[in-house]
Amino acid sequence: MAKQFTRIHTPDQATTWILNLHEFGQIYQEFLNEKTLLPLNRRATTKTWEYTHPRVRKTYHSLLHLARKTGFLPTSLHLLPLSILTGEKLRPTP
Repeated sequence: MAKQFTRIHTPDQATTWILNLHEFGQIYQEFLNEKTLLPLNRRATTKTWEYTHPRVRKTYHSLLHLARKTGFLPTSLHLLPLSILTGEKLRPTP
C-alpha cells in the first residue's frame, strides 16, 4: 500500500487507495487487535497487556482517521493545479 500511495495522481486513484485501506482493515482486523501479555516487571496495576503490533496499528488508524475526517486526498494532489488533474494543458508562464 505504501508504494501505491506514492503513485496517486488522480482523485479516482485516491478513492481506490482509500477503499484498499478499508479492505486492509477488514482483512487484518484480528492481526491489528492482537494483544501480548506484559512480563511481570513491566506491568502496571491496571495494564497487563499491550498491542502486539503497535506501529502497524497506529499507522493504520492514523490513515483511517485522516480519510474519515478530511475526505483525504494525498497532499501531492492538493498541491497540483486543477488543470493537471483534469487533463487540461497548462499555459506557459510569462
